[in-house]
Amino acid sequence: MSFKKALIYDPKNEETRQLVRQLEVNLTIAEQTILRKLENNPDNSVLHKQLGKIYQAQSLYNNAIEQYERVLSQNPESIEAVYDLATLYADQGQYPTAIAYMKQTIVLQPENPAHDYNIACLYAIQKMPVAAMSYLKKALGKGYTNWNLIRTDDDLQSIRETEEFKQLIRNR
Repeated sequence: MSFKKALIYDPKNEETRQLVRQLEVNLTIAEQTILRKLENNPDNSVLHKQLGKIYQAQSLYNNAIEQYERVLSQNPESIEAVYDLATLYADQGQYPTAIAYMKQTIVLQPENPAHDYNIACLYAIQKMPVAAMSYLKKALGKGYTNWNLIRTDDDLQSIRETEEFKQLIRNR
């Protein structure tokens, strides 16, 4: 959560501390509300997805994974659930699993260049430049155009100094 990150930088900021406490209360209330609704409608994938988001915001990753997996069991083509699982695993540093889920997003939406870009980032984070450049080129081939992000994205730091990356930027 961004508020908790703010606390890391300035733990004595009372306004931020109050906002974090209020956010935590709101998340708890939302969680309880959704759990009550699920008692009457246990197969509602929208509620499971919302509950997954709440758990993810609370850093309850295993609970979030369980909810997103439940959505996928009901709707295997839920791009949102697949993407949420990919980002959740990436946030936990479980990059091979994140990549596997992100590759599923390509299967579900093959024309979307952002999925290839995200995989390029995941490979670059792991310092796998060949795979990272391969997916970055795939993203560009599909029409990815956010050159500012390509130039500045911290996730791509490990490939930024490679000759192949420099040439890609020059030829843009």
